[in-house]
Amino acid sequence: MRGFMRRNVVLAATLTSLALALGTVGFPGAAAKAAPAKSNDGGTVLHLTAVIDQQAFIGDPTHPQLGNQFILNGDLFDDSNAKVGEVASSCTVVSVPPRATEVNCLSDTVLAEGKITVGGVAAFPPSATPVHFSVLGGTGKFREAAGEFVVFGVPPNRLEGTFLLLD
Repeated sequence: MRGFMRRNVVLAATLTSLALALGTVGFPGAAAKAAPAKSNDGGTVLHLTAVIDQQAFIGDPTHPQLGNQFILNGDLFDDSNAKVGEVASSCTVVSVPPRATEVNCLSDTVLAEGKITVGGVAAFPPSATPVHFSVLGGTGKFREAAGEFVVFGVPPNRLEGTFLLLD
C-alpha cells in the first residue's frame, strides 16, 4: 500500500511541476509547428498536451521537506496529436507545515518557433483545479512573450496546458 501511495504522490507532484512549468528541452527543427489561435482580446492562445516521459522526486513525496525537488520532462503534442516539442520542468518545495505546502516551479517549453519560459508557486499536492503560471519570456518567435499559462493534470502521465500570450 505504501508503494501505491508513494507512486500517487510522485504522480501528483509531477503533474504539479509540469503544470507549473510545462517546459521543454531542445527540439529538432524538422518537427511540426504548434498551431496558435487568436483570443477574443487579440492575444495568442496555444493549447498543448504534455506526455510525461521521465520524472523524479528527490526526497520523500509523502513527507515533503524544504528543498525537495520534482523534476520531469516529456513530449508536447498539439490538438491534432502531432508532436510539436518537448517540455522540461523543475519544482522545489518552498513551504511546509505549519504553512501550506507549496512548490516553486520553472519550466521551458521548446517548440520549433522558439522557447517559452514559465514559472510560479503552486500548492502541493495538486488538486483538480487548474494551476496558473506566469509567462516569464522566451526566445525566437516568443522572445517578447508575456501572459499566462494554465495547466491541469489528466491521468495517466499527461498534462493539458494553454498559453494565453499577450500580443
